Amino acid sequence: MKKPLIVAGAILVLLIGGGFIGFYVFFGNISDRIEAMKIPRYPRAKIWDISASGGFPVGDPSAHIDFQTQDEPEKVMQFYKETLSKRGWVFEREGKLLGISAETKKLEEFGERFLDLQKNSISFFMSSRFYYLKHDPYRKGNYLITIHKR
Repeated sequence: MKKPLIVAGAILVLLIGGGFIGFYVFFGNISDRIEAMKIPRYPRAKIWDISASGGFPVGDPSAHIDFQTQDEPEKVMQFYKETLSKRGWVFEREGKLLGISAETKKLEEFGERFLDLQKNSISFFMSSRFYYLKHDPYRKGNYLITIHKR
């Protein structure tokens, strides 16, 4: 009589635990998503998509905001530096990303820029992602913001 109860209990534990893990993996980190929803939308953003990742099986849990604008990176970065500093975020660093050129095989500075801000234990990291497609009106303005707890 005890064996069926033990088996039923084990199955119940697996179902509940598996449900929590599945929710976390497929729907992402809820706390980071809530923090991402507090980030102000860039005024001239054409697309604003918030998603989250549980970081499973590798990586850190985080939330992501993808958006596009035709504004120059300096203008977008300045908006977030000013707006978020008024909300308690602290400037950490900004700059241009480096990468290996496919043509020269050397480390070069690309047009991609980044901005890093912190608030308590939360990190805000934004990068501009340029796609040099001739007919893409947003080739200068694809942005990714990553929010995660340190």
